[in-house]
Amino acid sequence: MTKEEAISEIEKQSACGVNGFQVLSMDSDDIEMYGDDALKKRYAKMTDSQKAKLLSLLMDEIYDTLEEGDSWGFGNLFRNTMYCIDVEERRDEIIGNAEKEA
Repeated sequence: MTKEEAISEIEKQSACGVNGFQVLSMDSDDIEMYGDDALKKRYAKMTDSQKAKLLSLLMDEIYDTLEEGDSWGFGNLFRNTMYCIDVEERRDEIIGNAEKEA
């Protein structure tokens, strides 16, 4: 997803009542840090526009994995996050901060 597509998606979801967002992004540093040697080699030979397209396509794939993946699906991520919050005994703090809003 490109920057423009991400902004459009946030606006569309906002119109449907979605209020919580987290933006994930990817740049060349991520390829260098997490990519295997074959990916790094091909990436290095790409033009700037090809690199931008690849990063966009990879983020689309990461989004799909986050939403639907067996091990990383959104439900699992949410439950694991709540577990960590509870282990750190921060649930009341987090919910309390929300309850302070007018």
